[in-house]
Amino acid sequence: MKIFDMKRTKYSKLRWIAIIISSGCLLASCASKPATQNQNQSSTPFIFKSLDLKQRRPDGVRDWELTSPEARYNTAARTVRAKIPKGILYFEDKPSFMISAEHATVLNDGELVVLEGTIRLKRLGAEPLLIQGDRLIWRPALSTMVINQRPVALNRNSRIISNSLIFQQQSGQLLFSGPTKLSRWEKNYSSTLNPQTVITAGNSRWNLNTGIIAAVGPILAYQDNGRELTAASIQGNTKNNFLDLKAPVQFKLEQDDAIVNAGETRWNFERDELSSKAPVSASLPKGDVSGIGFIIDIRNNLLTISNSCEVAQLDKNLRAKSCTWDWGKDLLTAAGNVNLKESKTGQVQRAEQIDGALNQDGSIRFSPARDRVKTQIKLNTGKNNGANQDDSSQVTF
Repeated sequence: MKIFDMKRTKYSKLRWIAIIISSGCLLASCASKPATQNQNQSSTPFIFKSLDLKQRRPDGVRDWELTSPEARYNTAARTVRAKIPKGILYFEDKPSFMISAEHATVLNDGELVVLEGTIRLKRLGAEPLLIQGDRLIWRPALSTMVINQRPVALNRNSRIISNSLIFQQQSGQLLFSGPTKLSRWEKNYSSTLNPQTVITAGNSRWNLNTGIIAAVGPILAYQDNGRELTAASIQGNTKNNFLDLKAPVQFKLEQDDAIVNAGETRWNFERDELSSKAPVSASLPKGDVSGIGFIIDIRNNLLTISNSCEVAQLDKNLRAKSCTWDWGKDLLTAAGNVNLKESKTGQVQRAEQIDGALNQDGSIRFSPARDRVKTQIKLNTGKNNGANQDDSSQVTF
């Protein structure tokens, strides 16, 4: 079949039909018929050895093209049925996607194209992406494609699944409808290995050109080591490898030994790190840690509170400029104007750094670091008979 441009006017559609009819190679309707056969010639499909459709935008820029090794055209229904269709989508007159399927139906002279059976929409270039599904509804005039049967989007280390997917060709926007699940592998995507992180969300959108991604909540993220993360919604950029988690944000450790509550938090996938400038609090089995701003190094099990760190337990209270908690080794380090006060004795220790360790019961045992420690102890003195008195003296070492 000849190569041609399919326009969006009535005249162009008629011209498109005329070209198809005039270029037929195997026309069942043109064969000699017995006199007794009175068939409706307009309803007899024309069979072609190949199909080659091309469309340009009004400014002449290439929009898309679709080819097939065999097609049937029905003049009455104004439809084309094609086998093993393949095509190319263009962006700014350059090939951007390759598309293929098992069958294609072109309706109303090109107003609607339906692709069925193992749909593959593959992005070309340095950032590969594969969109798959079983049924794709394509409206060329609107430059939109809808995959409403088993849509999946795959790139180097991620997979996104939803109930329905809309691809807006000109803007490069992917719209995921219904519950959306993002699975992420640390290295490369694998159909045989479980992902390290799974994020579930509501309706989501992802712009392939800019990398901007957003999803409504509730957001639930699970990691293969047992950690969980929740947020109200997310916004981020896949080109820059980060997601901004909208408050309230909660991070649960492996065995629910501790829960971190925070405000808006940035999740950097490349560094596997959570960070925020908002107030934060962590609930321990027998105490709480709070402050302003934090960094969680997920790989190394480290939580660092940047400013105004405070550790509160029933028998002691610690304040410092910053503190770092290694929840893998159950170690806590406080640094910068450290002030540790024992509730029962009133003893106060001051140092530039104090280290602590979590006991089996969840309490924290502090020991001074190598720096000089100043200790203040409040002693109660009584008379010879041991009676308690209101007078007291303070001893400072």
